[in-house]
Amino acid sequence: VFMSRFYIAGCGRSGTTLMLRLFKNFEGCTVIFKEAPVSLLFETEVNTLHVVTKRNAGAYKVLPETIEVVKIIYMVRSPYDVLTSYHSKDTKRESFYIDPERWVSEFESYKKLVENRSGKGVHVVKYEELINDLNFVIWI
Repeated sequence: VFMSRFYIAGCGRSGTTLMLRLFKNFEGCTVIFKEAPVSLLFETEVNTLHVVTKRNAGAYKVLPETIEVVKIIYMVRSPYDVLTSYHSKDTKRESFYIDPERWVSEFESYKKLVENRSGKGVHVVKYEELINDLNFVIWI
């Protein structure tokens, strides 16, 4: 039986954590609840049909070279919202801040990923559509 590996990618503050949490509702799916390099999908022993984790802060640097056996769920969100979003526990609004340079780097990485794979194995989910219409996103 072939195991599916899913990697949730996207810029910080784009909904990657929300998407990861949604996966816990799928039967036959092992969810690794931490930010991790894509290699963790191959290093973790599971006995389910699917395994999923989310990107770590440096994942965008190597994402375009990710092998095609890994299905990428790429979260996108309005740049304005990404750049102004903060974690509710961060009263100083510093810990999870995304600066414009990081956003641009993430977007360039995404474009290269799509180019390298000719769009195959990359599923884009818009944060705004996810929170407005969950049924739109359920595709597994």
